Amino acid sequence: MNTKLTEEQIKYVKTSYYGGVKPSYLAEELGVHASTIYRHLEGVKVKYKKVTLAEVKEIHNLANSGMSLRKLAELYGISKETVRRIKRGL
Repeated sequence: MNTKLTEEQIKYVKTSYYGGVKPSYLAEELGVHASTIYRHLEGVKVKYKKVTLAEVKEIHNLANSGMSLRKLAELYGISKETVRRIKRGL
């Protein structure tokens, strides 16, 4: 199991978390312990519904295929800004 994340992975963790992905999913995907993920998320607050990693991938694909941010936000119960971040892959 990996214990360190690259700067790119840390950015991915924060972006995914903002997008609603649960830290446990991120830990599993990146092959690190959940405490590693939580350490990088200290001070990060999210006030919108959490979405799964699968939903983030769906949103990303749908947004890049032309579906409106507003429609996706309504469909998944998240903000347009969250959809925008997922679309950009931040």
